[in-house]
Amino acid sequence: MTTKLCSFCKQIFESNIKYRNYCSELCQQKGNIARKKQYNDKHKIERHKYYHDKIGKLRICPICKSEFKSFHRKIFCSEECKNKHIIIKHEDYRKTHREMYRTSGKISVEKIKNEIFNLLGGKCVNPFNIDHGAFLTESRSFQIDHVNGGGNKERRKIGNSYKYYRKILEAIKSGSKDYQCLCANCNWIKRIMGTIKA
Repeated sequence: MTTKLCSFCKQIFESNIKYRNYCSELCQQKGNIARKKQYNDKHKIERHKYYHDKIGKLRICPICKSEFKSFHRKIFCSEECKNKHIIIKHEDYRKTHREMYRTSGKISVEKIKNEIFNLLGGKCVNPFNIDHGAFLTESRSFQIDHVNGGGNKERRKIGNSYKYYRKILEAIKSGSKDYQCLCANCNWIKRIMGTIKA
């Protein structure tokens, strides 16, 4: 029997096997994993250089048309070219599926507008005391009014209808009092007479 020092846990153990370096099978498994990790970390740069210089295949980047060495089936020479390709692909998809995007966009906008109208009371605030009849709660005649004006400027600044209504919805949820629900008649009367707050 020979007294030895375990190569992994550094505990003393006795063994009659000449080349045994671990006190148990568990220490042997953990020691092998540690040695492999140490080897991989040590030779990572050399291995990467080998794959790049020796195994790498010459390709032409489909975006910038520059020649580069590809490894691991890399198609683009850089992340920038890859992102450009994704943008172009999405634009082409939108062109071929324009009607689908329009329909989906209209549904999304209507859903947000209905949520806004519900938060604003679900009826025209009737600032001019006009007899609305059934149109007081008719959602098809509702319009979102900017209490202090400037609605057209805000719409032009944002551009996208979905983003525009989304911004209004978030503002109302955060407690903003800059918006009110008017029917089309009251909104046009207000536009002619000037800024009137309900």
